[in-house]
Amino acid sequence: MKLIFIFQVPNDFRPAISPTHGLINLQLTKTLKSQWEIYGGVKNILNFIPSNPLLRPFDPFDRNIAINNPNNYTFDTAYNYAPMQGARAFLGLRYTIQ
Repeated sequence: MKLIFIFQVPNDFRPAISPTHGLINLQLTKTLKSQWEIYGGVKNILNFIPSNPLLRPFDPFDRNIAINNPNNYTFDTAYNYAPMQGARAFLGLRYTIQ
């Protein structure tokens, strides 16, 4: 899947088209008795995290915009196109009320 960003920051060093990537999740569920289930899985199995998804994440309120900022970038979150968390596992127990 490729996304094209229309609202790109002027002089943005990040590419205008996102790289191709896959977001894969897996969940397995086992019924123990008639009302109990145990489940577990992994989210973002390929551990894909985009590089530089936020612009100036260390200055979210633009308080230091004149310091070490030759391109006059401001805090920007509109570029993110994928999860910002890597692979993570989960495990749970479910009881169904009838």
